[in-house]
Amino acid sequence: MVRRTLGNTGVQVACWSYIFIHYALLVAYVARSSDILTNFSGIPFLIRERRRRLQLHKIKDHRDRWVEGEDNIAKAAIRHFHKRFNIKHQFNDNEILECIPRIITEEDNIVLTTIPNTEEIRDVVFDMGANSAAGPDGFNDTFFQKCWDIIKDDITGFMQEIFNGKRLTKFFSHTCLVLLPKVESPVAFQNFDPSV
Repeated sequence: MVRRTLGNTGVQVACWSYIFIHYALLVAYVARSSDILTNFSGIPFLIRERRRRLQLHKIKDHRDRWVEGEDNIAKAAIRHFHKRFNIKHQFNDNEILECIPRIITEEDNIVLTTIPNTEEIRDVVFDMGANSAAGPDGFNDTFFQKCWDIIKDDITGFMQEIFNGKRLTKFFSHTCLVLLPKVESPVAFQNFDPSV
């Protein structure tokens, strides 16, 4: 009977409205009850206990020796993952590359390597989603779009320098690794999976 009265679209709108209202009520309830949750003595204890359990106080290094202290653990982690991710590949068999078909034509390559002008860079900036996640500088695409007239020369110069072969600084090319334990009580870096 409801479908006859409201039609298919009306029923869908009513269902979504019902879900939205209940979601809004849930959000309001959680917001109002946050004082109760934070003042409840058991929850902060559980959070502190979990943080304490997940914090590294000591770990075994590449020589199977225990390392303690934040600075020493950080140095051991850098040493471990530097070795893991900076493998030098010796590739001498160029003949194997001959079996890879050439898909990029010389004309395509010229287009791909041509230094972009301000208008092309502007088009790319304005084609990005305005509500995207912030980059390492903390600004999302809305900032770049709204301030384009002010920053366009700097952005254009930066992009053109990259196309001319300038190397990116670590600020733009670094990666933040989060170590996810593979086992309940990790004792060595091999017990962690890095996640980017």
